[in-house]
Amino acid sequence: MTIQVKHLSTWDLRGKLTDELQKLHFTASAFGKVDAVKALLDAGYYKDAAEIENGFGLEDAFRLTQNLDQSWLKNDGVHPVPALLEQGGARSTCVGDIMIDDKGVTWVVAMAGFTQLD
Repeated sequence: MTIQVKHLSTWDLRGKLTDELQKLHFTASAFGKVDAVKALLDAGYYKDAAEIENGFGLEDAFRLTQNLDQSWLKNDGVHPVPALLEQGGARSTCVGDIMIDDKGVTWVVAMAGFTQLD
């Protein structure tokens, strides 16, 4: 199974976030609320982070994109996007980020588990 991982990223908008975007960002990243995630995804605030080839599922893709003992960029089966390699690091996957499975189904990382977006 191959899983695409996308991280919520409003980094390039520092200091320019409207009140509405700040609310959506907080609601998505703190609670994984599907409506906020969808609005931010549609607005282009999710960036490709990696493709995971692990033969398992979402839980394993989540585990493989955590900075625990080492940067997750070094984990077997993880193929980070070149921009992250150039930066030299990446944050861990967290609540509000999304994963797309090999069937094309989009999942939101929730406070506990995953919620289907589509």
